[in-house]
Amino acid sequence: MDAIMYTFLIIGLGYAVGNIKVFGLQLGASGILLVALVFGHNGILVPAAIKDLGQILFVGMLGFSAGPILLSNLRNKVFGYITTSVAVVVIGVAVATILGVLFHIPKELALGIYAGAMTSTPGLAAALEATGSDLASVGYGVTYPFGVVGVVLFVQFIPRLLKAEMPEEVLKISEKTTDVTTRKFTMAKWNAGLGRTPEELDLCCDIFVNGETGEQINKRALKVGDRITVTDERQMIEKCDLAIRGPRKPLTQDELMIFGLVMVLSLLLSKISIPLPGDMSFSFGSTGTPLIIGLLFGYFAKGVGPFSYRISEGFMDALRELGMVMFLAGAGTGAGVGFVDVLLRYGLVLFFIGAVVTIVPMVSGYILAKHVFKLELLNALGSVCGAMTSTPSLGALINASRTNNVVAAYAATYPIAMIFMVLSTQIMAHLLFP
Repeated sequence: MDAIMYTFLIIGLGYAVGNIKVFGLQLGASGILLVALVFGHNGILVPAAIKDLGQILFVGMLGFSAGPILLSNLRNKVFGYITTSVAVVVIGVAVATILGVLFHIPKELALGIYAGAMTSTPGLAAALEATGSDLASVGYGVTYPFGVVGVVLFVQFIPRLLKAEMPEEVLKISEKTTDVTTRKFTMAKWNAGLGRTPEELDLCCDIFVNGETGEQINKRALKVGDRITVTDERQMIEKCDLAIRGPRKPLTQDELMIFGLVMVLSLLLSKISIPLPGDMSFSFGSTGTPLIIGLLFGYFAKGVGPFSYRISEGFMDALRELGMVMFLAGAGTGAGVGFVDVLLRYGLVLFFIGAVVTIVPMVSGYILAKHVFKLELLNALGSVCGAMTSTPSLGALINASRTNNVVAAYAATYPIAMIFMVLSTQIMAHLLFP
């Protein structure tokens, strides 16, 4: 019971700290991480189960949000997203290796520094497996806080530096992520458009009623049992859906069922490990698996036949925010254990190395995405969040831009970056360090 109380105390205080503005920038939910570090240093820990649940909730709902627009986004700049992901990881490996050798950092500690600076929990797991030493956790704990905070501040600072008009930037990526789609449903007695004609509803999309379309259908009143098919760009589909069916209820049993199914599949499939040459292995883990499952369910949100896989936006937003704060509270208290002792023992050089390993790949990835592959500003920042595997920074970007469309760029780079981070950690352990 005390652990639950402390968890919500950390979250509440963290939000208070995160709302403090300095030069127009604020940490937002990442303020929870700083508060959690203090609690962790004083021996107060958030249970691992809460942290793991939060991570699955957050990443799973991100997948649901990005699913409907992921493929159209990938079709636009697929090579740019893939290259940005790989480049960020390769640059991070190079910087961590060079600095580790120059400052004579033990291999175990250097691998942890790399994983923390890149905010990669799967990378830390790979480092622990490769070295069998808890020293990797120490390096991770020292560099992880700046890895989180650095990217969070970066995605807020760049739009301000460029004096970007956020509504215009949002419109740009909205135009690039819309695609023609189809939604099918059957008229029910509680639908708002019942008894009215498509013409009266002033529908802006193509509509088929019982397989028929045309002027005659537009003048015929909709009745219970009519099989409706609407086709248009995704944003217009939502307007037509609202006009015909009316506002959706905040939460339904179907939504809870789909949510539960996503969680169960994520937990089961996260245990699958893929063997690789050289006694190495790879697993999507509790981060990658919920993202992939969420993406699949989100993409097929229109469902099959009369059954819909949709989850309301309000429900997704609430679960995503809850998951993020639970994860930050757990990660922060874990990193806070021994944080000060390690700094006193090894000096500020560890913090310096971690900061450089965070900043150089992050800035390089942004320059590559924005100026080489010509991604829109918000998509470039979203791809950096994904390439740095930084879920808190994505939350900050969503809050700053007021759109979930940035999730698509994150989802396009995150899985690739996560795979390469796990593999690169194992390569560093076996080949790059003596």
